[in-house]
Amino acid sequence: MKLIDELVAQAATADGLMGDLAAEGTKNHQRQQAYGKLENTLERMASDGYLDASELKELLKEFRAQGLSTRTIEDMIAQLNSHDGSSRTEASSEKITQLRAELFDAKAEAGNDPMFHLKAQELVGTYNKAFDLAARVSKSEHDIYMTAIRNLAG
Repeated sequence: MKLIDELVAQAATADGLMGDLAAEGTKNHQRQQAYGKLENTLERMASDGYLDASELKELLKEFRAQGLSTRTIEDMIAQLNSHDGSSRTEASSEKITQLRAELFDAKAEAGNDPMFHLKAQELVGTYNKAFDLAARVSKSEHDIYMTAIRNLAG
């Protein structure tokens, strides 16, 4: 029946959208975890109050891998290169605070879709409603045919 096919198609569409929403949520969760690891790495490196060239290069690589802005780190590398042969630069509280803020903002942005649960509820509702209606239509159609058969036999 055409109506049942349409209802099943609506349910299939909702199912596909639920899959997309779940994949997006998983991706955001993984990004948040990566940002958390990067925060821990930054804290470990800056714990002695200094960042050396290898630490800055590692941070630069990790920030780029996560698609984050590297301007602050590049400024710190430029500062390090401008010093006369020094192999480390003071991890100024201003620069470290700026890096922490960038990570905090990125982590918050990656995980906070305030509409996620509402979208999920709407899609599940659409999915369930479509199949429920298809089942009711199918049952009604069955009842009509059974009544017709009984009247023919009787």
